[in-house]
Amino acid sequence: MTRTVGLWPTDGDREHFAKAYQGRSELSPSARSYLEALAPAMTFPPNFRLSGERFAALQKNDPINLEVVIALAQNWIRVDRVADALTLLEPLAQTSDAPGVVLQLLAVAYALIDNVDASRHTLRRCLVNFVGSSNCATFLARIELMEGQCAAAEQILRQEIETNPNDAEAYFQLANARESQGASIQEIASALNKGAELRDGAPGGQSALSAADFTLAVHEGRFNDALALSDKHESRLQSSNDAWEHYYAALHSTYVRVELGMPAEAREAVDRFVANRTEFFVNHHSYVGDNSTVLNGLAAQWQLISWTEWAAIRDTRLRRHISRDDLVHGRQRAWLELYAVPATTSVAAKEALAVLPEYAPILSRTQRWANEDAAVGRVYWLTGSPTMALPYFERASAACTRLDNPVQHTQMLTQYGALLEDIGQKERACEVYRRVLHYWPRVAESTTATRAASRAAAVCPRL
Repeated sequence: MTRTVGLWPTDGDREHFAKAYQGRSELSPSARSYLEALAPAMTFPPNFRLSGERFAALQKNDPINLEVVIALAQNWIRVDRVADALTLLEPLAQTSDAPGVVLQLLAVAYALIDNVDASRHTLRRCLVNFVGSSNCATFLARIELMEGQCAAAEQILRQEIETNPNDAEAYFQLANARESQGASIQEIASALNKGAELRDGAPGGQSALSAADFTLAVHEGRFNDALALSDKHESRLQSSNDAWEHYYAALHSTYVRVELGMPAEAREAVDRFVANRTEFFVNHHSYVGDNSTVLNGLAAQWQLISWTEWAAIRDTRLRRHISRDDLVHGRQRAWLELYAVPATTSVAAKEALAVLPEYAPILSRTQRWANEDAAVGRVYWLTGSPTMALPYFERASAACTRLDNPVQHTQMLTQYGALLEDIGQKERACEVYRRVLHYWPRVAESTTATRAASRAAAVCPRL
């Protein structure tokens, strides 16, 4: 294998592997052994554990074979044996000429165990030693964005774009970094449009919906405009089998209708997706999960389906068990998606907290999105522990990732304001409500903005 496989193999990786495996009889014994060890990880469903065991046997006989060590570390990370991966990677990283892929994997391993500073240090070293490493640049920028270090992220991203001007992800992240620092709509639109232009047609491209017209319509709270754009995009997808496109189209269609106060229509959007795409992703990347269940969980959060109905969906999913549950952070993410995110009542939150020991620890901070931080905080808040909830909401509020999902971000801010009220910090609550109404001044077009305006009127007389 001359091509490096990413931490999570893609369909392209599998196609490349299949061709190499077909011609393995013409390869050297060591190359054949490598392919045979890799095979379980590249089949469907993937068996990363078996692949790891095979690479461990190879590494025992040839401990200095870098290609084997890297593959072994990847598989140990995949199956949540991060400590074993660190044992392999840390000695390799101590040399001044450590390969870039070693530094990348080591940074991932540190991030997975919540050693954010070590991950940052390793990624910065990667960027010094391997100028133009897009993987290191976008990973480090993402950490900074999620940690609220918007200016630091912007600096990394501008350097990345200067070196790799065709990096679509860098432009999307740059839009987030600039928006969080008060950039103009025109500047944000420019970055979003450039990213959409570069990603157009690629899997997960969301080419139409990632363009500035939709994203900025939602960002500014122009939901009637966003609804028209969403419907137009959905009609274009009728003949498409692109999993990412259909999922995001359904998600956008749902939350736009939620904000416009159209719960029945929002529920229809969820049901339509689930009926047509029940097993999205499971047939392609079983380590990603089940988007139908994720969308139903959000429907429960938005009270489009009853808790009884959601509990039945959740329990069916748990009985079915997907391979991701056995992978790194699989069970922690399952707790977030199946218990924490949907919980908006004290009863639901108590249930989530009661089962948490079965899924503990809570997913590491580098792997949690802002809305997931808010979900954890909401569970603690609704079970009578607002001081434990506060750090999660503070981190979510500070994250420079609003454009990833402006609706979930603004809903989070409104909940954060209510939490601050609950603990008697009314001035801070008013500042949060000001942010909501700054983003979404067209209060009549948004149920979230309406709630924020109502609370602001009650507690912030000078707002």
